[in-house]
Amino acid sequence: MDRPELHRVLTDILREGDTLVIWKLDRLARSLKQLIQTTEDLKGRGIGLVSLTDAIDTSSPGGMLVFHMLGRNR
Repeated sequence: MDRPELHRVLTDILREGDTLVIWKLDRLARSLKQLIQTTEDLKGRGIGLVSLTDAIDTSSPGGMLVFHMLGRNR
């Protein structure tokens, strides 16, 4: 659970208008609850999230829809 570099990126580096690009959603969080919380935090701060493998871009309404549909099916 201790992931200092991820914590540093999420808290110190990313700013409003940025987009966090990850390889796959499971690289960002260890649980669905943590993934949703992290994504909502990023959204609230005006930071987009793109998952390359999962083809999700939360900066668009369609991408948020896909993200929420994925979360409901797990």
